[in-house]
Amino acid sequence: MNDQTPLQLLYAATLPRHSRAQIPFEQRFGRSHVETIAAMDAQGDDIPDQAPACRLTLPAMGVNRSDIPILIADPFTPGRLVQLACEVRAHAGLPAGRRGIHVSRIGDAIAGLAAQPFGSLEHYAATLCERVAEVQECEQVSVRVQGVLSYLEDVIGVKHKASIEHLTLSAEASRSAEGIISATGLGFNHITACPCVQQTFKHSFAEPDRPLLGAISERELPLLTHSQRCRTTITIAGPGAPVPLSELLACVDGVVFRCQNTLPREFELQLVHAAHQRPQFLEDALRDLLHAVHGMLRQTDPMRRISVQSVSMESIHDFDISGEITYTIGELNQQLTS
Repeated sequence: MNDQTPLQLLYAATLPRHSRAQIPFEQRFGRSHVETIAAMDAQGDDIPDQAPACRLTLPAMGVNRSDIPILIADPFTPGRLVQLACEVRAHAGLPAGRRGIHVSRIGDAIAGLAAQPFGSLEHYAATLCERVAEVQECEQVSVRVQGVLSYLEDVIGVKHKASIEHLTLSAEASRSAEGIISATGLGFNHITACPCVQQTFKHSFAEPDRPLLGAISERELPLLTHSQRCRTTITIAGPGAPVPLSELLACVDGVVFRCQNTLPREFELQLVHAAHQRPQFLEDALRDLLHAVHGMLRQTDPMRRISVQSVSMESIHDFDISGEITYTIGELNQQLTS
């Protein structure tokens, strides 16, 4: 009896399978692969299980893989699935008495999970973490997975157009004797408009009632400044249920101005006008994003941690500006209410 779910059967039917042609092991070496491995094990020649010459613990040994297919629930449409091509990093703690890890066992664990759908990348990372711990026979394991979610967004204005947008989804799982600690992340692009240039421009006119500043209010025509594209990642770690992506995006869009790839003229104007009407330093974006996400999570576990990291690709400099901020829910509850 087939115990696979309909979703698993659907995915198994769409994931390509192929076996490469090769000369049989016995034909090449004169004995079977089963006999060869049995002989190695009998004589203690399985290298990873031998004792190393220098008995020191290695906290993390593993693999970095790219383009790993992972099937997760569509975060925007219930009941649908979406496949991401992900970078997967899986590492195990190697005790002082073992010479090496079994690399092929990690590869097999990753391949085995490619035939399963998951509720989220966080669920995938936790599952792979347990699999690696099992096949490597160790307690300490860390897994990080990251992929790009591409989706369609309607752009309805003078003409009905569509835009392919991208979000970077990530998840981490760290396993120890105390259990698994998970984290989930969201990466996105947005623009900022520099408030410093606006204020300098405003004070560059000796007469405040000159036509440029007097006839048109700043609300209708934001002052001249430069803008830059930023790459920001929000990470939420610790105990608690994952935040639905649509809710987190709504929180983000209340603070910053995300980029869009298909921008008819009227929407291009709207995005630029909004960013210039509410100018931001990168420092403002970091603090305000943290504050907004805390507003969503302030009733959850106080040990939950929120991190915001951002890089601003400066338009008038030949360098980037970067920054980050990290607080626990408990720390924010104390600081923002005192």
